[in-house]
Amino acid sequence: MQTNNGAVDLEQSGNNIVISGNLDELVAFESSGGAGTHKWIGLDVGTNLDSIVGATWNGYAMTQADVDEASSVDLGAGHIVF
Repeated sequence: MQTNNGAVDLEQSGNNIVISGNLDELVAFESSGGAGTHKWIGLDVGTNLDSIVGATWNGYAMTQADVDEASSVDLGAGHIVF
């Protein structure tokens, strides 16, 4: 994912985020969450919570698996990989 993150540009204006890049430069790899092989990038969403377990994201209750996913890319407590 870090290789792909380095191949895109991110612009933020308030709550709006625009991600742009050349799709041909991205590398396909398998998702750690079982979502298949695609050209993934990842966003670090900091929540300011001590733990995301039990928090909801678009109606989905976050679990320890979400904490583990964030930890796998060196993100600390309260962070979500999106």
